[in-house]
Amino acid sequence: MHKTLSGIITVVILIQSIAVSGYSMERLSTVLSALKPTYPLSNQTRWFSDIPDGKGGRLSFSVDVDRTGFVSVSKSDIAIQITSFDDSGNTIAETNRYFGNYVDLLGFDFLAIRRSPDEKKMVIETWKSGVRTDHKETGYNRDLILMNALPYCLENLLVRGISTGFSCDILIENGITTSADVRLIDNADFLNLSKLYDFPESFRKSVSEVSSRCGGLIVFDVNFTGMVGIVFPHHFYFAFSKRPDRSFVAYYGNEPTKNASFYVRTDIR
Repeated sequence: MHKTLSGIITVVILIQSIAVSGYSMERLSTVLSALKPTYPLSNQTRWFSDIPDGKGGRLSFSVDVDRTGFVSVSKSDIAIQITSFDDSGNTIAETNRYFGNYVDLLGFDFLAIRRSPDEKKMVIETWKSGVRTDHKETGYNRDLILMNALPYCLENLLVRGISTGFSCDILIENGITTSADVRLIDNADFLNLSKLYDFPESFRKSVSEVSSRCGGLIVFDVNFTGMVGIVFPHHFYFAFSKRPDRSFVAYYGNEPTKNASFYVRTDIR
């Protein structure tokens, strides 16, 4: 999650605590109870990524992801991320090691998130040069998804047969939790779901190729609700293959003029 988004959400956390949020969709925990059991997924994928550099420019790089069972390892020039999941596709633990100029953007070089053994809380810590710079704890329940784990959780839900949207809580890595609605769109025209984004030409071309090779796309449209949704009314779009594996293949979202991010798989054949 980009630092700008975390900053915006931090500003509204003081008033979010007094907001009452109503849910128009079924909660994630209810949806999970009606789905078939999951099974571990294993694959190796390569991604093209284009994100803001925090200085008004852009960073473009490749990401290699190796998934074995319920563990995912992502490697790029700016970070190494290791994530372990439970059988619902949600995060048990995640570590992120950052490199180079990205450390200056974030303000830390190591991020660790873990779920407590009693499954009652999530613990978030940041470190820089071996010194802990922050420690936060937040409650955990079956309706909570870690923002960074959304692609894996949504893929898991598709494999298990989900056919509808839902509401949930999303944990940002700065320790703040916000409510969210997740809308499912079958046979989506992915790049036309929003007219606000200036897509890199390489991203646009790759999405077109991926969509054709996957027999079309299934998309989850995620937006924050409650007070955070009022202050941050932007969306996050996650696209998945219509092949039986329902694999995650593309993403764009965040604030569209300065902080948009774009990801697309480049190894689909």
